[in-house]
Formats: sequence, structure tokens, C-alpha cells
Amino acid sequence: MMYEELLKLTGGQATYEQFLDIEAAYMAKESMAQKQAAALWKRRYGKKEEKPLPSYLKAVKDAIRNFKDNREWLDRRIEQEEKWINEKIAEYETETYVNQWVIERLKKEKEEITYRLCEEFGDDAHIHIIYKDGSECMASGMEIVGGSITPKLQHIAYAQYEDGWCEYDTLTGILVDDDTDFFGDLSTDEGIEARENYYNMVEIKYGTEWGRKHKEERREEL
Repeated sequence: MMYEELLKLTGGQATYEQFLDIEAAYMAKESMAQKQAAALWKRRYGKKEEKPLPSYLKAVKDAIRNFKDNREWLDRRIEQEEKWINEKIAEYETETYVNQWVIERLKKEKEEITYRLCEEFGDDAHIHIIYKDGSECMASGMEIVGGSITPKLQHIAYAQYEDGWCEYDTLTGILVDDDTDFFGDLSTDEGIEARENYYNMVEIKYGTEWGRKHKEERREEL
């Protein structure tokens, strides 16, 4: 068995040292086929798939579904508030003495209805997803409610959620809430640095574009 053959069977992942180990087993057993040797390599050296923590993955998916469901309520609220404002504008415009500023303020408020309600229904949440191929999706609850971003719920390798109340991800679980402060004191430089280092590690671990680039830069520095 040649090293090039094992490389081909392992998708280019086997190192030469690993090949020497597998070759010894391959040579010692005359009946071993190359596919069996590749299976042996996978058992000994293959990277085991690390699945996201199920309960926290479900929590992220449920949050996304809830934001999507809020789109229907958003449309109703927009319709109701626009109707109310239009009625008030029409009422003021029929008056002989009316403060024009009031009418202009109502028109301005009408323009801001969609943004304000998307923000309200979005619950100040932010979600970061890394898929198994290393691609990413970052979206706020506001963007999901508004329909500008709809994260895919399949092939998720990692997901993180945060809002004004808590922060959690599918690697560690709860990171920050009333009882847990995984990074330490976030009001200090040390806490901020710990949080940054953690998410840098996540990017590298799950092979995002930034993570791959940063990993190569670190190798070059060494």
C-alpha cells in the first residue's frame, strides 16, 4: 500500500506518520483490503463529528421559528397603527386651526412604524450560526422578523444566541445570565478579552473563512 493510496482514501487527511502506522497493520494482515486500512485510519485518527448540544440547538431554532411566526403579527400591527394614524391625520386636516407640526409628526411616525415594530418583535436578539461547510449566518431578531434574513435550520455545526437577558451557544451552553458569567467580569479588559478569545477559538474550530485565514496566519507566525 502506497502513501498516495491512503491519502486518496482519506481525502488527503492522513499524515505520513499515520500512514506508517496503518501500513504496519496492513502488511501484518494479508487479508486486509485497502478500504479496510482506510477504515482503520478513520477509527484511529479520523476526526469525530462533534454534535451541537441538543437542548441549546433546539432553543436557537425555536427562537428563529418564533421570530418568523411574528411576521404575521407584525403585519397586523403595522396595518392597525397605520389605520389609526391615517384617521388622526384626516381628523386634524379637517380642523380650521391645527398645529401643522402635529400632522408632520404623525406622518413621520407612520414612516417609522415598520422599523419600530420589527425592533419590538425582534426582542433585541442576535443569532450567529456556523454551518458544517464553514459558511455563516448572522442575523438579529429584528432582521428575521422583518424578513430580510431567514437562517437555514439544517446542517448547523454551531449556533450562538444572545439578547439583553442571556447568552448561550451549542458548544458550552449558558455563557452569561443572572447566575453564570463564563467569561468573567465583562466590564473589565480581562473579561472582554476572554470573550473575544473564546469566539476566535469558535471561528477556528468550526472552520469559518475568518477562522481558516487566522489559523494560517498563526502557523506562519510560528
